[in-house]
Amino acid sequence: MSGFDRAVALVAACLLGVSSALAQTSAASGAIDATAPVCEHTCLRALNRQMSQLYRAELARTQGTIGERRLIHAQNLWRRYTNADCMFRLGPQRTGGPDWVTQEDSCLAAHVQRRITALQGFDDCRRHGNCPAIGPVWGGGAP
Repeated sequence: MSGFDRAVALVAACLLGVSSALAQTSAASGAIDATAPVCEHTCLRALNRQMSQLYRAELARTQGTIGERRLIHAQNLWRRYTNADCMFRLGPQRTGGPDWVTQEDSCLAAHVQRRITALQGFDDCRRHGNCPAIGPVWGGGAP
């Protein structure tokens, strides 16, 4: 299995909540699953890689247009919002330990999954010609 295939399989497992299901199964059996935080972090890393690839592809498509600047600005604001939202939901890490980190990874992963869907939507709307903002916003020609 190639590295790309492993990454796709890992992202699919994350999207299906396999790591959460594994953690719940081990918790229900009374066993302590030391790999749960690692699974959550691994899923988050795989999702971040996928999001980064989609973002870079969109950035390349909008290069040299006002859409490029808008996309960079939107991505920066999205990152700030995501971090602030997870901090609001979880509060600051006071006691430490893997529980807080696992919860943070889960929160961030949920945001990244939604961002991946949005970035995929940019490409989908362009292919189908039904983008809400046609023209210089997405690097296309005039309507």
